[in-house]
Amino acid sequence: MATIVKRRNGTFQARIRVRGAKPISETFSSKSKAERWALSAEAAVKDGRRIPSVEAKKHTMADLIDRYI
Repeated sequence: MATIVKRRNGTFQARIRVRGAKPISETFSSKSKAERWALSAEAAVKDGRRIPSVEAKKHTMADLIDRYI
């Protein structure tokens, strides 16, 4: 579920919590940008399209090129 929080400095933080996945958050300059990101990121998490950051750090550009070739 996505939550939008207005911060003291005038920015908006979008937080997404989905059962079975780690919570993720991002900060935006406008509420509309935060809402758009929250909708797309939440859908990506639910569909399994979002790669966990720990898993993403294991791969390098060289790995990508090798896989492509």
